Amino acid sequence: MIDYLRYADIAGIQQKDMVEAVATEYPGFTKAQMSFACNPAQYALCLIPEAEKLLEDRFGKAPGLSISVTIGNKKHGNKNKPNRLYVRLDDALRSRVQSVYESMCFASMQDMLEAAIADFVSRHEKRA
Repeated sequence: MIDYLRYADIAGIQQKDMVEAVATEYPGFTKAQMSFACNPAQYALCLIPEAEKLLEDRFGKAPGLSISVTIGNKKHGNKNKPNRLYVRLDDALRSRVQSVYESMCFASMQDMLEAAIADFVSRHEKRA
């Protein structure tokens, strides 16, 4: 989920730093637009993937950006891991998963969930 305030907090920057980075390529971008983007549930606005890439290039990777979305016509894919699984969670379980993720040292939610699935499968195989 997009959370630019979380990104800024983890990256150790302020909203004004994000505005400056995005404004290098999009001169009309101001702190007003950044404020709207920081509240997507209220304003239904977010940065385009190219603008998020500017942030990532300047301040590094951190949770809160959505640039896992494809940019342009480039197809998303991972040749090493071509299989995708989907899951839907209620709010309570999602909150618990997020809490565990934040308390552990995984690079991404993907890494944590992959480790959890591998552990689950391994335990099940030992019983069988």
